[in-house]
Amino acid sequence: MSKEIANKLRNSAEEALIDACWRQWIVLGASGTDIHAHRATSIVDVEQLILFSLLLRKREKRLDLFLNWFAVVGAPLVSLQRLQGLGDRLEADDRSEISRFAQMALSAGDRRWKTIAESDADIPEISTLKGPSIPNLLHPGALLLRFRAGFGLGAKADLLTILVGQCGHPRTVKHLVKAAAYRETSVREALRDLTSAAFVVKSANRPAEYIARSPWHRDTTSVRDTSSLLYSEGNAEPGTASWKTLWPVLSFLHDCMILIDTMNSKELSEYIFYSKFRDVLDRYLDDLAILGIVLPLTTFPHTDSPDAWAQISRHSMEAVTEWLAENL
Repeated sequence: MSKEIANKLRNSAEEALIDACWRQWIVLGASGTDIHAHRATSIVDVEQLILFSLLLRKREKRLDLFLNWFAVVGAPLVSLQRLQGLGDRLEADDRSEISRFAQMALSAGDRRWKTIAESDADIPEISTLKGPSIPNLLHPGALLLRFRAGFGLGAKADLLTILVGQCGHPRTVKHLVKAAAYRETSVREALRDLTSAAFVVKSANRPAEYIARSPWHRDTTSVRDTSSLLYSEGNAEPGTASWKTLWPVLSFLHDCMILIDTMNSKELSEYIFYSKFRDVLDRYLDDLAILGIVLPLTTFPHTDSPDAWAQISRHSMEAVTEWLAENL
């Protein structure tokens, strides 16, 4: 693969990631954005948004301003435990970026972040904040923050958000552990309490599945529609604010960027590049397939042809970026 083609793929991945972050910050109320820009229509996973904004801040300076704005007005609604849990999925150098947001939050007065804050971080001035004095909690896409504001930080608010965001589809513990990024014991304990309080219904089948319900419905054995939480005035399309599993999509694009940057800096041979690209594909193949993203690797499972791998690389990037644009 020529450097020109590789850099086009890299730029495609970067643009898709920055656009994804941008659209989610708009939902939470960040200003300084194009008023005609598309908002995300899925529920914002704020820790995930913070992590990828940190990873991209040097490529898109305004993301740093959005991060600092949210550290000032929304840090109490951010789960330090979950941010670090998701951060553990990243490389060590990338995880270190969390300390930058911690310093922003600490400077804004949230002492929870003191132990991991980066004391010498060069953070933007308060006068450059890009947003209102409080996040927009009433947009359907801000449901996670809304539940945390009402019920406090923890697995219960997060699991309830995820289940409401399934729009009536039940989910297993295994699915919820992966989506929530909490330990299985914490998820099971939270689900037990949510079921006891009639926020959630547990199925009798094995493995057990859970579905969100309204605790105010008289018939405690039936599921009531909770989708009204996903609507707002002016939200023309019902049910658009659902919970989407974005982590494998965003991580795949980020890993592709890093690989191409490595190829450029270390002059990797075409063979080594494709070998490493296949490793990236193998790492995300199953998770992307669950989302309905079928990568062309399955069409050429054993090929060593550079031409075939050039097609696989291009078509893989197109499939993932198109899915992200349509489903965010």
